[in-house]
Amino acid sequence: MGASWLALLGALSGLCGLAYEVLWVRMLALQFGVSTLAAVVTVAAFMLGLAGGSGLMAGRAARLVRPLRILALLEAAIALYALLLPWGVHLTTPLIDAAAGHLSPPLWHALTTLAALLLLTLPAAAMGAGFPLLLEGWIRYQRHIGTAYGSNTLGAAAGALLPLLLLPTLGWSHAIRAVALLGLMVAAGLFALDWQEQERGDAQPASPANKTKPSVLLLLNYGMIGAASLVLEMAWLRLFSLAMLR
Repeated sequence: MGASWLALLGALSGLCGLAYEVLWVRMLALQFGVSTLAAVVTVAAFMLGLAGGSGLMAGRAARLVRPLRILALLEAAIALYALLLPWGVHLTTPLIDAAAGHLSPPLWHALTTLAALLLLTLPAAAMGAGFPLLLEGWIRYQRHIGTAYGSNTLGAAAGALLPLLLLPTLGWSHAIRAVALLGLMVAAGLFALDWQEQERGDAQPASPANKTKPSVLLLLNYGMIGAASLVLEMAWLRLFSLAMLR
């Protein structure tokens, strides 16, 4: 029963993560305009955060006694950040508007890059750190990690579409708050699942810390696959925009 709840919460976590990303990209587009550079640095900042958070947590998740509790704390922190973000945008908009009339194109591009790094990298790192914790939760339920990835990615696909419904009906500020409230519900569900399984003693103990680590060459090849996939994604998006969104 606990594994079924974890699949649902993992899917909802993926839904919130992609909805956050789409809405944050929309926010930066409203602040800095729509351009190829803005789209590239936004995606790069988000992916940098995901990679950094996942890398920092990957070796530590197996040693944690209650990984789902840490995952719940991360989900709650991301949701609180998202709830506060509209006020931050409201405060910084006049400053950005003033800078737009005085900065040269290179300085404006530098400001765009810095804003993307500051606004997106930290919450994306929290999301990235959450995935090894989710995987560890699945391992302790003696389930294959492919189930964790599949449920999380299925939720992410729904999260990419969710802003299409929220933005026209709620606007950007209320849309991000709606997703943040869902994120808080996911955090509450993870807290409840962690408490329930600790009370019942159903979950398995921590994974052994001396598991075989992948080779550097394998990680390098896997990273190159990720880089090629993202380049293709950006190229296909640009091609689709030119062909269908004229």
